[in-house]
Order: sequence, then structure tokens, then C-alpha cells
Amino acid sequence: RVPRPKLLKAESPKDDSPASVLASAMKGKKTDWKRAKNAAKRICDPSYSCKDFFDDITAAFPELRLYCISTDIDGDDKDLTSSGRTADDEYQRTIGALFAVFWIMRLDIDGKDSFCYGMDENWKIRDSSSTSWSDTHRDPEELTKRMAFHERTDWRAIQQLLMSAGLFQWQDSKRVHDEGRTLAMLIM
Repeated sequence: RVPRPKLLKAESPKDDSPASVLASAMKGKKTDWKRAKNAAKRICDPSYSCKDFFDDITAAFPELRLYCISTDIDGDDKDLTSSGRTADDEYQRTIGALFAVFWIMRLDIDGKDSFCYGMDENWKIRDSSSTSWSDTHRDPEELTKRMAFHERTDWRAIQQLLMSAGLFQWQDSKRVHDEGRTLAMLIM
């Protein structure tokens, strides 16, 4: 799990309608396009880590903090998430989706292992031999399922899908990613 961002307070909205709370919470916040473009540019750079990517996307997209929004209405600090999941669960799912884009764009670097086994608490890529699999709180079959997915997935088909979507292209016999399309994937 990634660290949850600090609570985003909606300051004195006109009323407790979603539009008023959203406007209050996002007042003065803007997309940091430099950080967003950096993430899109460096996503396939072997020296650009998942932690670097996380830092860029969380700095670039202030709306990610909307999962951690709160306002003091009638003297009661209310959680404004209505999905039935906790705000942190929704935040983790969204960050996980962005990580999936990061890892799939890096299948020929470290993406397969990251996509299948995840990261440890120090942002290191896990693999089938990582010590985290011996944690007694884990489902004993989790590693077996992850290993099967790693071995049975048609990674070439995924790479071809990325090519067909225009996220990658051939330039001088080398496969390179399209920064503009990558940026579009990150902001969707």
C-alpha cells in the first residue's frame, strides 16, 4: 500500500452539495504539467523508478487527494466517499491503476515482475523468491497464482496492444513510446 495523502479539507463550502464541496476543495489547485509530462517522458527510462513515478503523479494531479477529502459540516468531520469502500481503498485502487500503466509500459524492463508480484515497502520489485511471500497473513496460494499469471500471460499480445493503441511506435528499428499518448493515458 502506498501512503495515503494528507487529508484535503474543504473550507466552508456554501452548502454540503458535492459541487460546492468539490469547488471548495480544489480552489487554487492546478495540474502540475511539468511533473505530468516528466512521468510520460520517463516512464520507459530504466533509471526512473516506480517511486519516482508515484512522486510525479501525486504532485501532478491534485485531484488524487479528493479521495481523502473531508469537511466540517454541522460540527461533524464527515468522510465524503459514497462508494461503500473506504476513501483509502479508493485511493489505493486508483494509484494501482496508474501503477499498472507504468508497469505495462515497462514490460521489457521490469514491468512483468512488478505487475505480477508488486513492490515491497521499500519500493523494491518483488519476485517469486521475495521474503514477503512467507508472511503468515497471506493466502498460501497467492504466490502460486501470481507465478502462474507471470508464466501464462501472453506478454507479446499486450505489447502488440500497446503498439496498436499508438503508445509505442517503431523509429529507426527501435521501439519507442509516444509521450503524448502516454500522457493521455495518465490523465484519463
